[in-house]
Amino acid sequence: MGDEVEILPGRLKSRVRGLQTHGRKVEVVPPGRRTAANLSGISVDHLERGMVVASPGSLKAVASVDVRLLAVPYTRRAIRHNLSITFHTGAAEVEGKLLLLNRDSVPPGESAWAQIRLSKPVAAIRGDRFVVRDPNDTLGGGSIVDADVKRHRRHHAPTIAGLEAFTRGSPEDVILATLRRREPTEAQRVMNESGLDASTAREALDILVASGDVVSLSGAGLTGVPLLYSAEGLMVMTLRLREVLGAYHELSPLRPGMPKEELRGRLGLTPRVLDPLLAYWTGAGIAKEIGAVIALTDHEPRLAPHAEARTRAFIEQLRASPFSPQTDASLDDELLAYLEARGEIVCVSDGVAFATDAYREMVERVSAHIRDNGSVTLAEVRNMLSTSRKYAQALLEHMDAERITRRVEDARVLRRS
Repeated sequence: MGDEVEILPGRLKSRVRGLQTHGRKVEVVPPGRRTAANLSGISVDHLERGMVVASPGSLKAVASVDVRLLAVPYTRRAIRHNLSITFHTGAAEVEGKLLLLNRDSVPPGESAWAQIRLSKPVAAIRGDRFVVRDPNDTLGGGSIVDADVKRHRRHHAPTIAGLEAFTRGSPEDVILATLRRREPTEAQRVMNESGLDASTAREALDILVASGDVVSLSGAGLTGVPLLYSAEGLMVMTLRLREVLGAYHELSPLRPGMPKEELRGRLGLTPRVLDPLLAYWTGAGIAKEIGAVIALTDHEPRLAPHAEARTRAFIEQLRASPFSPQTDASLDDELLAYLEARGEIVCVSDGVAFATDAYREMVERVSAHIRDNGSVTLAEVRNMLSTSRKYAQALLEHMDAERITRRVEDARVLRRS
């Protein structure tokens, strides 16, 4: 009594105010006992037949289940694939579709692996019993092998092997099969959804982490709230990373790496998953994080020989007239970004770039003038540097953007540090 609870489906929150069993008020009810509960803030209008009261976070409502289906021996016809059925589990009754996974039909008295897609969610976990009916007959029943599952390919040997592991395997097999259908996911969710008791599930997961069959992305075993991958699942994701980044480096050899958000989209991951994966990959020497971009560890931007000659000529022209650079060797954006990433030039606006040492000298001279005089105008910068209005304006706007200066009417002043 007094426990916080969650009512599913719907995830209604409440607290137990009173309990009765067989007409007597009690403080605690053991499992399996028929019980009446007084729940705070919940009226009969909030409830539907088949709802389940559970500890918060211990159960979820699902719209699909994998099952071992046994056809009743007295049915008059075989159960066929893609049949519309009524699904019963606990007190819930929901319409659904029965998809056979390893057979095209199930004759009376025989069994098959199946997936049931429900028209609305029910609260169910692995091990729950179920019955399926059509409008006229009870067709069969069995037990739920896995809940909240993706749609499977039919007659797919790895899928069937995974289902077999749930029913016939060791606790380690069950944990691994559960993880492979969810990965990556939290350790607690894997244990909850395995259908094993808490101590058995924890022991099995500890064994799998110690053997390397399960990898914790936290690097600290099962402490905290780690995301887990199976070793095979992590290998597949790592191969995908190498494939995506390798193709990007091949296509854009001058760029230091792929923007992190673009990589996340290409891998189909959420930030919650990508961040610990990146920590794992960088720690394992597979990838490197350079600011906001990601690259394979051995990637270094490189120029083709003809591009090398063009960039050298471009930089020499910048340095020949450092404050008013006139260049006839125009470079594309990729080459400009490459030179800027290497620290050789500073692009201050479209079409205006300075050699880095010239840019720094100009910034220092403008800043010194402001320190001595309080402010500087565009005309003063133009005269001070013996340059044109075009270059003076581009320099000052870049200094504003870099938060070195700010504009006050027609002058610039230094920003306070």
